[in-house]
Amino acid sequence: MSSYTPPLKSFISGGVSYSGDGTLDITAIVDCASSLGNSGQVLSSTGTALEWITVGGGGIDPSILTAKGDIITASAASTPVALPVGTDGQVLTADSACTSGLKWATAGSGGTAAGIVLGCTNATNTALGCGALGGVTIGSCDVAVGLYAGCAITSSTAVTYVGLYAGCSVTTALGGVGVGAWAGGANAGPTTGHSNTSIGYEAGRLLTTGSCNTFLGGGAGCSISTGNSNLVIGRRAGRSFSGASSNTIVGTGAAEQATGNLNIAIGFNSANSLTTGANNVVIGNNLQVPSPTACCQLAIGYSTGQCWLSGTSTKAIRPGAGIIDCAGSCGTAGQVLMSNGANAVCWGSAGAVVSDARDKIVEGSVLHGLDFVNQLEPKAFHFKEERESDTPYGPLRYGFLAQDILALEGDTGVIIDNEDPDKLRYNGEALVPVLVNAIKELSAKNDALEARIAALEGSN
Repeated sequence: MSSYTPPLKSFISGGVSYSGDGTLDITAIVDCASSLGNSGQVLSSTGTALEWITVGGGGIDPSILTAKGDIITASAASTPVALPVGTDGQVLTADSACTSGLKWATAGSGGTAAGIVLGCTNATNTALGCGALGGVTIGSCDVAVGLYAGCAITSSTAVTYVGLYAGCSVTTALGGVGVGAWAGGANAGPTTGHSNTSIGYEAGRLLTTGSCNTFLGGGAGCSISTGNSNLVIGRRAGRSFSGASSNTIVGTGAAEQATGNLNIAIGFNSANSLTTGANNVVIGNNLQVPSPTACCQLAIGYSTGQCWLSGTSTKAIRPGAGIIDCAGSCGTAGQVLMSNGANAVCWGSAGAVVSDARDKIVEGSVLHGLDFVNQLEPKAFHFKEERESDTPYGPLRYGFLAQDILALEGDTGVIIDNEDPDKLRYNGEALVPVLVNAIKELSAKNDALEARIAALEGSN
C-alpha cells in the first residue's frame, strides 16, 4: 500500500478505514489550497470539496462592529451594515432616508412612530406611550401615560398627565394634573400655568398661563386660558370662560356661556344664560338671573319658583346698596312686596295681610299714644357706605333712629326688633297703632275744645 504526505498547511478530506492487521487506509484525499487561506476568509464546502472564500460570500465580517451596542442591519438584500449605538434615552425607529433603513432618535421628535416607550426619560420621570414626555430635558418627578401625553414638557416638575395628548402643550408648568384625552393644556401652547387640576375629556384644554384652576368633568372649563383660581365641576360647566377668574361653578351645564369674574352658580344648568355679568350668585336647577350682563344679582330656587335680587355694578346686596328688584316670581299666597327702608325689596309676610280675629290672641290695647309720638325725633339722613365709614351712600331719607324709639318703647321689641343688638330693625307698621292712638287723643282734645268754644259762644 502506498503512502501520502500532505504538504505543509494544507487541509484534506476523504475516507478513513482501519484493517485488522493494523493498517490505516486513507482514500479520496483532496488537497485544499495548500495554505491557511487569507485573513478574514472562511472555509466553505462546494459539495465535493472544501475551499477558502472571502467574507460576504457566505459570512458576516465581525470587524464592522466597532463599539458596544452596535447592531447589524442591512442596506439591501444580502448586504449587511452596522448601525452605531445611539445615545442614552434614544429609541430605534424606521427611516427610509437612512442607509440602513433605521436610526436612533429622541422619543417624541420622530423617534417613535408607534408603540410604547416605558421607563425613566430623565432622572425621576416616567413615561408610558408613544412620544410621552418626549421633550423632557431637566424636568423631574413627571409622569405621562398615553399617546404624546406631556410631549412638550421641558423643565416641568411634579406634573401628571394621563390620556391621549393630555397636557401635550405644557412646557414648564409646576404641579399640574391632567387626566383624560386632551385634558390639562392640549392646544397650540405653550402652557406654563401652575397648580392646575383637570380631570375629564378636554377639561381645561386651552390652558396657557392660567394657574390654580380645578376642572372636573368632560369639557369643564375647556376654554379657560389665562384665568386663575376657578373651580368648575360638571360636564360642559363654565366652558366659555377664557380670561375669567375666581368663579365657582358646580353642575352640568352651569354657567356654560359666562365670561365674567367672581360668579357663583350651583345646580343643573344654573345660570347658563349668564354672559358677561360678574359677581352674581345663582343657586338652583335651571335657575337664571334676569339679566345675562348685569352684576350683583342673587337668584335662589328653581326655574319656576325663583326669587332674585339685583344690585348695582359696584355694590353688594345689602341695605343701602342699591338693590332694585325682587321680581322673578309672584311670591306665595299671603306675601307682599316689601321694602326694608333701604331701597331693598323682597317678598315677605305683613301683619295687615292676615288680620282675622280668629287667628289672633289679643293681649290688650296699645298703651302708647300722643305722648309717645311727641317724643319721637324724625331725622333726615343718608345711609353710610360702611358702618365704620363716614361716606354717605344713596339719596337723602326721612325716618327715625332705632335707638331713639327703643328708649321710648322699652324692651317689648315690637316697633324696634332688638333680638340682634348689632342689627336693630325698625317695624314701621307697628308704629301705626301708636299714631292712631295719638290721633284719637288729639281728636278727643279737639272735640273738647270745640265744645268749650261752643259753650263760650252760647253765653254771649
